[in-house]
Amino acid sequence: MMPCYDPDAGSARQYARIAELQDDLNKVEAMLCAIIDVLHKHKIIGPIVEEINAKEAGITANDIAIWWRDHKVKDAMRKRKEEKK
Repeated sequence: MMPCYDPDAGSARQYARIAELQDDLNKVEAMLCAIIDVLHKHKIIGPIVEEINAKEAGITANDIAIWWRDHKVKDAMRKRKEEKK
């Protein structure tokens, strides 16, 4: 079989797996958002983020800050959209 050919590509099973993975990702993102929100409100996020082993985790404090900023923008847009309904 050629590496550029996947007989399951476009199959219902593959789409179901993608949907399952997206659902898992959404749950993890919601958990991370909730945790960061509480840490931010209590002004304790800095010391906790400083404890992250960036080499082991593969992320930096800056990665977290960028994700949080972008997530808040997306979340605000989602909330406005829901309010219009």
